[in-house]
Amino acid sequence: MEDRLRMHPLVRGFSAYIAFQAGSVALAFFVLPSSLPLPISMLVGVAGGWLMARALWRLPETTFGDLLHATGIGAAAIGGICLVLGMVIPMIIHPGSNIAPVIGLLYTGPIGAVVGALCGATRWMLRWSRSPG
Repeated sequence: MEDRLRMHPLVRGFSAYIAFQAGSVALAFFVLPSSLPLPISMLVGVAGGWLMARALWRLPETTFGDLLHATGIGAAAIGGICLVLGMVIPMIIHPGSNIAPVIGLLYTGPIGAVVGALCGATRWMLRWSRSPG
């Protein structure tokens, strides 16, 4: 059972990269006050993203860690796909629109991340409930 729930190193690296990108952008642009100079907010954002990526990379291989892994994988995978599709498809449909990438950034990406987290947690719960012992 424990071997099935271990994260492959490539998936772990990709998840850490997504956590770094999401954490640094969210912290630098959405959490910190806009009165801070841009270089300072970017440095704080990168530091916060690095901490998020490091925490995801070093999650313990316990039951709760496996739940966090499954939730994080689902959020990163489905959220990333929805983010890219939400940014690219509107640019293809309306090439001259300035607001097309914002749809992916503000709507489809976060909604996909929440749906992916729920799917990952549900998948983990179903696998955990079926495991012997």
